[in-house]
Amino acid sequence: MVVPSGAAGVSIPAGSLSQPVTVTVSLLPTTPTPGTGPLVTTLKQYPPYYEFVTSPAGVDLGPGVRVGVCQVTDPSNKFYPPEATHPRLRLAHTVGSGIELLDPVDVTDFLRCTGVTAQAPQRQTRWSQLAAHVGTVVSRGLARLTPRVAYAAHGGLGGKVKSFSPFGAVDPGPTNVATTFAVSARGSFLLQGSSDPTVELPQILDLKALGFVAGDRVRLERLGDFSFTATGPETGTRMIAVFSSTDQLLDRLTHTRVPGALGAGVAFDDEIADTCPNAPLQFDIPEDFLVTNTIITMPAGARYLFVGVLDCFCGDNVDSDKNFAIRVSAP
Repeated sequence: MVVPSGAAGVSIPAGSLSQPVTVTVSLLPTTPTPGTGPLVTTLKQYPPYYEFVTSPAGVDLGPGVRVGVCQVTDPSNKFYPPEATHPRLRLAHTVGSGIELLDPVDVTDFLRCTGVTAQAPQRQTRWSQLAAHVGTVVSRGLARLTPRVAYAAHGGLGGKVKSFSPFGAVDPGPTNVATTFAVSARGSFLLQGSSDPTVELPQILDLKALGFVAGDRVRLERLGDFSFTATGPETGTRMIAVFSSTDQLLDRLTHTRVPGALGAGVAFDDEIADTCPNAPLQFDIPEDFLVTNTIITMPAGARYLFVGVLDCFCGDNVDSDKNFAIRVSAP
C-alpha cells in the first residue's frame, strides 16, 4: 500500500491482523524552519511527514509490519538532509509523549523516492486512496516480507512498527561518547621560527571516525596544564584548535601549515599568536579558536580537528604529569 506519489507506504504481511482494518495516510504540514517538525523531539527532523492511522483505532499491528517514508530528493531544497547525515538518519514516529527511533529495514520494494518534496501535490493533500480493507492487503501478497540489511536514506527510510502515528526522518546525532586525547605541550599547527626546532606535531583528530559530521555541535574541553619553561610551574592552559577538510600539515616554517583550515565563526585574535616577542613573525591564522569548555558547530566540509598549544616558542614547554589533553563529546 503506497500513496500515489510513492513517497510513503506500509507493508502488512498476511495474517498480521485479526480483524478488518482501514489504513489512512495523511501528509502533515512542513514547518518553515529546517530541522524542526511535528515529532516531539529536540533532534533534527526532515520532511515530508506522514500520519498513519487505523480504523478502528488502537489496532495491534502484530509482527512484521513495515512503514516507509521518503525524504526530500532535491539537494538544493532547504529541507534536503545534508549528505553527511544521510547514513545515520532513522525513521521515527510518535509514541506517547515522545518518539521511537526505528531500527532500519529495507523498504525499497514498495517506496518510489523520486521527485520528493516537502509539500503535497497541488491537487491532493490527503490520500484516502490508500485506505484499504485488510482482506485486500492480504490478497495482494504483502506477506512477502524478507528483511534486507542494505538500505539508504536516499531510497527512503523504513522500520518495523507495532502502532501507527506521525512518522518522519530524524537525525539521532553523533554516536560519540566522551573521548580524551593527549595534547603535546610542544605541539603546534602554527608557524614556528627556525630557532624552535624541537616543536612537536599537534594532535589531529578524525571527527568522522568519532561519529561527528559537518553541522554537528561538538563539545571540546581543555584538560590539565603545562609549563612554558623547563623549570617553571605548570600553569599554562592555552589550547587552540582549527577545523580542516584534510589532515594535511605543512612544514613548521610555513604560515598556512593547515591548508584545509576552515573557520567556524569563532576566530579569536591573541597578541601572542600575532607576533612572537622573540622573532618578527606573524603566527596567527584567522580560522583557529581558543579551547576552554567550548561548544562549537563543525563548519561545512570539516572532518578533522587540529589541536595544539597557543605559544610562539613551544620547544621548551614541559608537561611533566602528562595531563594536558582535550576531551571531545556531544553536547
